[in-house]
Amino acid sequence: MVCFDTDFLVALLRKEEEAIEKLETYVEKEDVLSTTVISACELFEGAYKGEGMEKKIRRVKELLRRLEILELDLNSSELFGRTYNELKMQGKDIGVLDTLISSIVLANGEKLVTRNIKHFERVTELLIESW
Repeated sequence: MVCFDTDFLVALLRKEEEAIEKLETYVEKEDVLSTTVISACELFEGAYKGEGMEKKIRRVKELLRRLEILELDLNSSELFGRTYNELKMQGKDIGVLDTLISSIVLANGEKLVTRNIKHFERVTELLIESW
């Protein structure tokens, strides 16, 4: 299973060729495709900005319907608390939202597909794939 970070999903919504090609490789391998509830929130936050709101909201909904949405549960909540405090103590804070994303991905044993490698590699247990 692969879990798409917000940056990848935004690129898909913008119809960026590189993201579409990467998606096609996962589809060909019949990977289970997912994202986190946090990334879904970030997409909706962006969709509700500016002009063309209705169209953007519709496109976000269409995309998210095709993905498994990984939820924040007790296990990922505990991972969040541990990871957030460890990173903060090390001076490597990646922010609340990205820590939540990484915790959900870890709790589900998935690989995160992102371009934000420098950020997420601070979570040492996290499997990351760049696109």
